[in-house]
Amino acid sequence: MKLKLSILLIVLLTVRVFAQEEIFPIPRRAYVNMGISFQMWQREKAGLPVDQLALPISILIPLGRNLDLSISHTPAFSKQYKNQTIYGLSDTWVQGDYVFWNDKAMLNLGVGLPTGKTRLDSSQFELSKQLSKNIYQFQLPIYGQGFSGMIGLAMAFPVVDGVVIGIGGEYLYRGSYYPVKYNYGEKLGINRTFYKKYTPGDEASGNVGVDIRIRENMKIMLDGIYTYYWNDILDGEIVYRSGNKFTGNLGFFYRFNHKYVWTHLIFRQKGKNELLQGLYFGKEEKNSNGYQIEMSIISKVIDYPNGEVFLLGEGRFYGKNQIGTGAVIAVGGGVGANYRFDHNTILDLQFKYFFGQFRPPWKRSIEGLQTSAGLKFEL
Repeated sequence: MKLKLSILLIVLLTVRVFAQEEIFPIPRRAYVNMGISFQMWQREKAGLPVDQLALPISILIPLGRNLDLSISHTPAFSKQYKNQTIYGLSDTWVQGDYVFWNDKAMLNLGVGLPTGKTRLDSSQFELSKQLSKNIYQFQLPIYGQGFSGMIGLAMAFPVVDGVVIGIGGEYLYRGSYYPVKYNYGEKLGINRTFYKKYTPGDEASGNVGVDIRIRENMKIMLDGIYTYYWNDILDGEIVYRSGNKFTGNLGFFYRFNHKYVWTHLIFRQKGKNELLQGLYFGKEEKNSNGYQIEMSIISKVIDYPNGEVFLLGEGRFYGKNQIGTGAVIAVGGGVGANYRFDHNTILDLQFKYFFGQFRPPWKRSIEGLQTSAGLKFEL
């Protein structure tokens, strides 16, 4: 699992100044959160769907007023064809968050332990390409990536009453691993094994955000992130470098009659990739990365004893790149609910249905669904 220092980290700080507990609650108690989710995406009604059943678990342990330790792990079972399945563990992330400077700064340290499945065979590798498509947003898009480490720092500065500015940065180290291991060339009378060490490039991000309280029941959050990528190396040779990325986030919160609406808009754009083309390593002539826009809406509509009901909406709009491909749209919505059984146990349920279409060079319909259930045990 790759963790980014984004608007969430800065808002976690500003929430301490202007609390909106419905959006980003600050953990005060230890908890264990266990869940189950099922996701399915299908191209054309006659096509075989890509399914994933995931069992995410997260644990938070407060080690003091200002220090939290968290552990997250997501085993999953994924399949498309009968003989095209991946099942097993994910990498395990262990992180520590330390809040200081009168709750206006946060230091985050984490390690990604290589407990996930690697060394995929050829059919599993093809399935992993489907799981990692951004438009699908599977719970576990990548099972294993080797050892990783990250450090992040964020600070918030109250400017005037109701306005807080945040800045932050993160560095993500990514270690080497063996992503695939499979035989090829048998039909040509050649029996060879593809088994090479891959080192994904490290990443560094800078972040600036502003949190504006318009009224006591209304606020806006604006955030910008710039991410720089280093070279990817395969078997000692530089083969790829992702284009640097800009990400913009816009959030709006409005509370009314013990209910609320929370909307979140994300814009992403990457520059040109660099890749090995024969003996030449350089930037691609045309940018193969199109823009990405994502929007989500959560509206609390019903209060009942010990619980709440929400309406959920989501849209994903990816533009075509300079090559003329890559455009896709997916729109969906559903319902969510939570219920507190007692002082320590909370049940959370969600269901969403999506429909959409891949555009150039073909027009192919897609549909998907996502359902999840989670139990949170506060200790």
